[in-house]
Amino acid sequence: MDIVDRTFRIYRANFISFVALVALVIVPLTLLNLALVDDAPREIETMEDYNSAVGDQVATTAIIALIQLFLQGIVVTAILTFIASESHLGRKCSIIQAIGQIRGRLLPLVGGLLLVVILFAVVIIALAFLTNLCVVPVVFFAVVFYMGMVLYFFLVPVLVLEKVGPGFALRRASYLGRARFWPTLRFVFAIWLVMIVINIALGSFGGLVGTLPSGGGTTLETILNLLTTIIITPIMPIGLALMYYDARIRLEGLDLALQTVDKPDPRPSDVLSPEPTMGWFTLRDLGNTVLLVGLVFAFWCALFAILVAVIGSIT
Repeated sequence: MDIVDRTFRIYRANFISFVALVALVIVPLTLLNLALVDDAPREIETMEDYNSAVGDQVATTAIIALIQLFLQGIVVTAILTFIASESHLGRKCSIIQAIGQIRGRLLPLVGGLLLVVILFAVVIIALAFLTNLCVVPVVFFAVVFYMGMVLYFFLVPVLVLEKVGPGFALRRASYLGRARFWPTLRFVFAIWLVMIVINIALGSFGGLVGTLPSGGGTTLETILNLLTTIIITPIMPIGLALMYYDARIRLEGLDLALQTVDKPDPRPSDVLSPEPTMGWFTLRDLGNTVLLVGLVFAFWCALFAILVAVIGSIT
């Protein structure tokens, strides 16, 4: 796919910036987490001491995870998306310049993502409760899964690159994701496979290093695992930013709209974001959901058959 190729070309062109940005967040948090684990009390005499130590460890880990979720999942992804957007438009953009451009979008970004989390949490809890009462078919969970994937595709690009509020951003991301669902899903699957190959290659080397004696292998293995995370993290946000442009050009003529903007170096934020032309859930979405469930079921059946065959050949 051409967009897959462009994803890695943009990655190579901005490799130092992308890796430095991710490392700036992941490395300190990882070192902090490791330091806190090493400082955990080793001698526990009573069950009360044990419960206290476990509670402190869980609380500390949860706080670090929330900090990492905010910094990596929101701030870093937003910066990566903006730099990828500028590269797609033929412009170079540093991390500092990207931060300056998107700082006004961080509040809508956080609000949009929190809105999605709250909405999906409420829906899932309600469906789980009604399912226990045998009121709601389990198939409704497939609809929630489908809509979650749709919003995952383009919610961050919409919130970062357009001047829209959280509510309208959800409608925009839902529209773009549903209208271009299968091409985007194929692209995400292709990128996911590439990331798995990279992860397996570096992970295998890390596993070999981990067998070294005198404890040095464990340290090197940790470093390699950290390096793997740093390398593969930027890939998906870059690709989804490019798919966002592809969707808007095909559906809304974004390329032509940018040419009409009377200012140098126009961006999607300089163009009015059109109202979605689809409802929240249509018959086409229902068909996509059914087909997606069938594909997932076929995938797990095939995986199960392969595992059975492998186990049978070993025994």
